[in-house]
Amino acid sequence: MQTSSSPSSRKRPNIAWTAKPTGDPKGNNDQDSAQPEPTKSQRPRLNPVSGASSSASTTSSDVRAATSASTSGATAATAASGSGQASSPLSFVPPPRDCVCEAMRRLYGYRLTTTSGGNISHRCRADGSVWLTPKGTDKGDMYRNQILYMTTDGVWHSETPELKPSTEHPLHLRLYSKLPHVFSIIHAHPPYLGGFAVTALVPNTRAIASAYCTCGSVGLCPYACPGTETLASLIEQQFASGAMCVLMANHGIMVAGDAMGETFNRFETLEFCSGAISNAVALSRANKAVGDPVNILTDAQLKSYSCFSDEVSSSWIPHLPTLVSIPCTPQESEAKYQISRFAARAYTQRLTSPSGITISSRIGPDSFVITPAYIDAANLAPADVITVKLTSGGNLNGAPLGYRSTSTLLPTCAASHAAIYATHPSINVVITAHPVFAMAFAISSNHFEGSIIPEGYIVLRDVPVLDFQASITPSMIASTLLQAPGKRPPPPPPAQPQLISPVAAIVRNDAVYVTGASLLQAFDRLEVMEAMAQQTVCGSQQGSLSLLGVKSLVEIEEGFF
Repeated sequence: MQTSSSPSSRKRPNIAWTAKPTGDPKGNNDQDSAQPEPTKSQRPRLNPVSGASSSASTTSSDVRAATSASTSGATAATAASGSGQASSPLSFVPPPRDCVCEAMRRLYGYRLTTTSGGNISHRCRADGSVWLTPKGTDKGDMYRNQILYMTTDGVWHSETPELKPSTEHPLHLRLYSKLPHVFSIIHAHPPYLGGFAVTALVPNTRAIASAYCTCGSVGLCPYACPGTETLASLIEQQFASGAMCVLMANHGIMVAGDAMGETFNRFETLEFCSGAISNAVALSRANKAVGDPVNILTDAQLKSYSCFSDEVSSSWIPHLPTLVSIPCTPQESEAKYQISRFAARAYTQRLTSPSGITISSRIGPDSFVITPAYIDAANLAPADVITVKLTSGGNLNGAPLGYRSTSTLLPTCAASHAAIYATHPSINVVITAHPVFAMAFAISSNHFEGSIIPEGYIVLRDVPVLDFQASITPSMIASTLLQAPGKRPPPPPPAQPQLISPVAAIVRNDAVYVTGASLLQAFDRLEVMEAMAQQTVCGSQQGSLSLLGVKSLVEIEEGFF
């Protein structure tokens, strides 16, 4: 069971959440709902250091720092006092009914629930009202005026009188009354987590470091009839003990959080982690692997991972001087725009959970742009992307250039991206992600084969698997990519396939890394890796894999390299 020291029980930055109003615009009783729909750059932000809310400014300028300290680890950057960049007031809070409606539509759109299954609620901080999906409605075609709400006097209100609250509404209300830190709840029956539910087994989130940081340990609730006080009492006990994700045996999953964005990200992250575990187990059984089918991180390994720490280490926070504005270059603007497009595309293609991908792009010999931590990939705006400068030694410059908020958080893997750019001048793009099939190789002892089909060998070549230590040692990943992508020596006589330099790597219990000369090339490599991993998992369950022979590989090298 999750203890009080588990990362998900501590205050973390919320995922920026954009709710798109749908249907009848009337009927918002929340004090924030009278405002217009926000643009992506107006979404509310939560200060990752202090917890204060702020919003990103719509601007074509970037934030530059005259001087700054360098750091080689994951960097939480916060402006020094008196910097002249005051936090913007919170300009928009999505109406509760739109948060609930958008979350349900996304769940259904990615087959994480069925037409009639699941329920979502949100408790409004301003007036304590609870907003909930109705009973017996089409989850794939839900509109804002179908969302019901209950005021603090216990009376339900609805613009559509024939609609009734979800069958599980007593459970939602009970949790809100007992758990003051919970403001949103998602219950659904996604496929991978459903597989654990019907076996009464709990996915061990320690298989993936970022999943454990986001979800913590998962509680298990024994079966009880849906909609009953018995079920509500059992689930309440799990949440009261510290869990933020509770698996309901023979039923589904319930996830809670401080805000809808946080809860939704936690839900999808847990589903992605469960998928990776399921695929790893399937591979290990098909290959008759000896030992545990899934590698689990130790306490010491988790402590070395930045987001597990109770307090942000002072070594991660460089001193920032006064920040000044400098116009964005055309190359910088274009890179940020393309990154926002491909981040959303990665989410649509199910290559990532909302916060599970990091994309960076070189914009000069000593600088690159990168996606921030704790951001919703589906709604990433160009203004969200951070500009980072490298020092002469390849370390990160302390200032998160290009972001107008007074504080933001660089992703844990930013230092590895920086090391790759410093080591390999011809690599222009790096992507870090957690796709469910490729991650099966990251959390197990199964070998990723790059030679099962010609496309895989041409696009990816050999994909090495690195120890978890590489996740906190940036030089390990950079040194694995031995030479520039696209340059291949001819095979010596007699013709034998060369050990060609990898353009991608898998880091155990952490993530997959792909690189490229362009964003399109790197993204294609990520998609090919995931497609090959899926083919390997599916093929292994049918029989032994048939690999391309030496002659075939030599022909490919002669024809394509």
